[in-house]
Amino acid sequence: MSENEIDGLDVSTLLKGDFTQTPRETLLYYFQKNNLNAVRKGHWKLVLPHTYHSYDAQPGKDGSKGKKVKKKVEAMELYDMSRDPGENYNVIASYPEKVSELMPVVEAAHTEYGDLNVGIKKGSGTRAPGRVE
Repeated sequence: MSENEIDGLDVSTLLKGDFTQTPRETLLYYFQKNNLNAVRKGHWKLVLPHTYHSYDAQPGKDGSKGKKVKKKVEAMELYDMSRDPGENYNVIASYPEKVSELMPVVEAAHTEYGDLNVGIKKGSGTRAPGRVE
């Protein structure tokens, strides 16, 4: 890895202040052990069905945190992050072609890394944490 790389990506243009290019076009949102909850390509984010815990509930008192609430995403959701960074407007019905474009990213992640949300414990690229052969 060179001095201009972070996580295997050349970020020298960002370090020089050029924000017109992005070193990574596709992002995978994995949480907990190995749950793929979303994928992002460009400004499109496809949220996959999953359960999660949220603090979107009554706050705690006397400086303590509020209780976590278990929530569930029942069906896929699609967001245009350039226009809706707060993920308030699910536009999946309006852009089915974007879902078709993002599903190969999901399937490739399932194959390489696995996804406990759909029962795939281990992918072809899975390794023990901190271990490289």
